Amino acid sequence: MRIEEMYELERLKKYINEHGVPKLVEYSKLSRDGVLRSSSYYYAHFGSIKKAYELIGIKVKSNKIPEEEALEMLKKYIDEHGVVPTSLEVKKNFRSMGVCSYQYYKDHFGSWKNVLKLIGQEK
Repeated sequence: MRIEEMYELERLKKYINEHGVPKLVEYSKLSRDGVLRSSSYYYAHFGSIKKAYELIGIKVKSNKIPEEEALEMLKKYIDEHGVVPTSLEVKKNFRSMGVCSYQYYKDHFGSWKNVLKLIGQEK
C-alpha cells in the first residue's frame, strides 16, 4: 500500500470516529470541501468503500439487495417504460429509475451485456 493510500485511510478513519460513517451520496460534497476523497477514489484504490472501511477496522451493516431482486427491478423499469436503458443511463440516473447502480450490476454480473442477457434483453 502506498503512503498516499495510508494517509487517505487515516483521514477516513478520523472522519468516521468524529462524525460517523458518511452516506455514499455525501462523499461528493465531502470531496468538494476537501474533507475526504470522492467515493470513486476508494473504489479505484481499495476496490470499494466497504473494503476501505474494513482496512481501518470499521464494520458497516450491509443493505445488500439480492441479485434476483436487482434483475427484477430492471425488468420492471423496462416493462413500465418500454425501453432498455443503456449502461450510461443507469450510471447517471439509477436512483430516479428505481434500479440498482451500474456498479452493483457490474460487480454482481460482470458486465452490462451479461445483465441484459440474464433478463432476456440481449441486443
